Amino acid sequence: MKSFGTLVDKTTKVAMHNDHQIKQVISRIVPASNMQHIKFCRIEGGRLRVTVDGAAWVSRLRFMERQILDELRAKRFDSHTISFHVAPVEIPVATKTVRVALKSSKGAAGLELTASGVKDLGDDRLRQELLKLARTLRS
Repeated sequence: MKSFGTLVDKTTKVAMHNDHQIKQVISRIVPASNMQHIKFCRIEGGRLRVTVDGAAWVSRLRFMERQILDELRAKRFDSHTISFHVAPVEIPVATKTVRVALKSSKGAAGLELTASGVKDLGDDRLRQELLKLARTLRS
């Protein structure tokens, strides 16, 4: 069986190591209960990119943004801004709506009565549509 180290390329190992170091620095500022929601950190072009598992954690972490940046600079990490990204733990599954046609003789009778009233107004197209809907309700 191959070890984990042989399955991962060098750039991924470096990214994982940097993520671990950055999280250690951030953990001095952010409470432990909030740290579990930080999924991945990386620094790209002087910007700390933090991936969290929910949008609510972005607003909470923004309150500590200045402290995090100051602590990272003190530990020789080159970062001057933070951007937050949300990657939900659970991927939402699209739901499928199923519509069931209801049969209703009372509704059909009401539509037929309305259609007869519309006939007196001279709107034959509306009357035809109401009668068609009434037939659908009966079948």
